[in-house]
Amino acid sequence: MRDQFTFDSLLPPDLADALELIQQSLPTDPLSATGTLLTGYSGLLKIGTRVAQDHQYSVPCNAFWANVGYSGQGKSPIHQKLIRDPAAAIRLMHKHQHENAIERWLKDTEGMKKDDKPPKPRPRFPHVGGNYSPEALDIQLDLHEKDGLGALISKDEMSGLLQSLESDTKRGRGTGEAQLLELFDGNGNLSLRVEGQRQYERCHVSLYGNIQPKVLRRAIAGDDPTGKFARVLFNRLPAQCAEWSYDDPTDQEREAYARAQKVLERYAIELHKQQPDTVEVSREARCLLLDWFKPQQAKAIDPNISELCDHCWARPTLMLCGGPGFCTTCTTSTLQRGSCG
Repeated sequence: MRDQFTFDSLLPPDLADALELIQQSLPTDPLSATGTLLTGYSGLLKIGTRVAQDHQYSVPCNAFWANVGYSGQGKSPIHQKLIRDPAAAIRLMHKHQHENAIERWLKDTEGMKKDDKPPKPRPRFPHVGGNYSPEALDIQLDLHEKDGLGALISKDEMSGLLQSLESDTKRGRGTGEAQLLELFDGNGNLSLRVEGQRQYERCHVSLYGNIQPKVLRRAIAGDDPTGKFARVLFNRLPAQCAEWSYDDPTDQEREAYARAQKVLERYAIELHKQQPDTVEVSREARCLLLDWFKPQQAKAIDPNISELCDHCWARPTLMLCGGPGFCTTCTTSTLQRGSCG
């Protein structure tokens, strides 16, 4: 089934050619590489960028995606080449903007008493990586809303995120998992604290991570009462090793690779600058989606289906089997070919 996906059928021609070249040495196929790249791009979109089934129902154009692969398979290079590298210029731009804001703040507040100074400018992070607390993420999303910015929670090792959520649930305030569930739908949040309140009405957040099959299996453990795992598209990487060449690259190969990197970067910048809009699916696409989704929803309310499957069936997401126990996105073109099931 995965063989039916090609770069040309999933992406514009120039982006398809560039991505196919960039991922040649990675343990990916067209679906894995495209899903990873588009997840990274989705986190760069503005708040208010949505996809609508009709005039009554729309969702943020975001994605929660995780590549599932064995230790040593080469998941980290996928994260670097398809998530971090295309957005490098954007991260640098926001870094410089914050540095300039700090310089202006220092100049404007020179000689002022501490109590009279306005708050020091805070940085905006297009990519939220490393360790973060739910409270820190709330602050960041409050800042992002003011500028209309989306965000990508980017985890090379997703197991760390799952462990922190579990720890927060058992020994913390228990707000981390609830926060993640709400971010998927672009909902806002109001946090009341002794030191004041933090509030944002809307957000646009995507999630990317890598995880090993055994770690994922232990994390799910046959139970997903809140539906957090059902929100993530777990893509099983192809059972192949990274392909490296013994030969020295030619000048032409170096130039072609650099051009391909620029194409991925250019699309990232253009999408980051794009004004928010709502795209409504066509009637043909809506029919394909509903014909597929209605039977899945019927399974979700079947009392004989386990809780874990309940959440998977109930999510209004296009999926196809990507390997034992894992799912990946299914495009409209796949539905048109009648290969979803």
